[in-house]
Amino acid sequence: MIRSESQLLCCCARVCTDAATVGHVRSLIQGEIDWPDLIRTATQHRVRPLVYRNLSQICPEAVPTVVLNELKKDFQSNAGRNLALTGELRGLLRLFQSHGIAALPFKGPTLAATVYGSLSLRHSGDLDILIHRRDALRCKDLLLARGYRLLTALTPYGFPVGGEFEYQFERPCDHLAVELRWRLTGRQYSAPLDLDRLIGSAHTIEFRGTPILALAPEELLLILCVHGAKHRWSCLMWICDVAELLRVYPEIDWSRVWKHASELGLWRSVVYGLLVAQETLGVQIPVAALRGTPSQAQLRPLAREARERLFIQPGSGDRNVLELRMGDARHWFSLLEALPDRARYGLQFILSFFHQLTPNEKDRLFLSLPAGLSFLYYLLRPVRLIREYVSPLLRSRTRS
Repeated sequence: MIRSESQLLCCCARVCTDAATVGHVRSLIQGEIDWPDLIRTATQHRVRPLVYRNLSQICPEAVPTVVLNELKKDFQSNAGRNLALTGELRGLLRLFQSHGIAALPFKGPTLAATVYGSLSLRHSGDLDILIHRRDALRCKDLLLARGYRLLTALTPYGFPVGGEFEYQFERPCDHLAVELRWRLTGRQYSAPLDLDRLIGSAHTIEFRGTPILALAPEELLLILCVHGAKHRWSCLMWICDVAELLRVYPEIDWSRVWKHASELGLWRSVVYGLLVAQETLGVQIPVAALRGTPSQAQLRPLAREARERLFIQPGSGDRNVLELRMGDARHWFSLLEALPDRARYGLQFILSFFHQLTPNEKDRLFLSLPAGLSFLYYLLRPVRLIREYVSPLLRSRTRS
């Protein structure tokens, strides 16, 4: 049973509300609402701007004044921050253009303006910009020269440690964050979703007086679904992004979506994202969108699980590390399509378990051994892990 606060949050996490949604909001507010919990959860899921806009329009008289004032203050603060982000985004794009560097902004202020219809309605924490890998070192130097601080650990060659595909920067004066990426799919996928794949479908739009490259809705849907799937749709704002994209672009070319998704091995991730939006926000998915797409029966339980996990209260859904890792494995094996991708992920998963066998400080605290017997920690560690993680899991399942 979804709590009233969670239902209210889902009703408000949208730009447009129909009569049924308005009626549901009014009905929920007539009952007992834990307003501090609502604000806390709205903050966690980054939907406070939408919550304020809808509550202030639908039933401001039923919301405690202190709550409405707090939401209003945050709404204005978010609008101001988005304006600052927009100004810096325009400056960075002009900087890259002056050096002959192609750059494609996604999410952030551009998504707020083009999909939400207003900079004030979507929370934006940073600027996300897609670049070519060949331009990564030049872009890094340009941002450092602009006064940014690099937060990413680098190899001697100047690229991120661990083979990652992004630089993370912060401007010290106001903590404005910028993320430069040259690939949007993780290492689980052999086919990269990068600027080479997207630049052909991008088109120029006027963004607050500055011409910028923008993604077509079909490719934007891919990016949103890949990002949400990567994080197991743990944030309501990401689900709202998909819902609003489908609302604004009802004539989306689904044959193009599935062609591109199939080439990249992403159609399961896209179906997953659509089903999560349907399960969580009641989005009406066009029949043409899912016609002929396989694995709906497999992915719908995954989407329902994402919806249920979204509003688990702290402490009520605590799971041990082993259960979480097994959940991650099931998640990725449900989404990965290509056999090489599954094999690669399976190997990484197995190697991570071998890494877990290296003794650490917890093992030494569990049982103190003299230096001459320290090799026994390699035998002790599996025993400790079973006691700490497997035994509670077996007991919980026995009780259930």
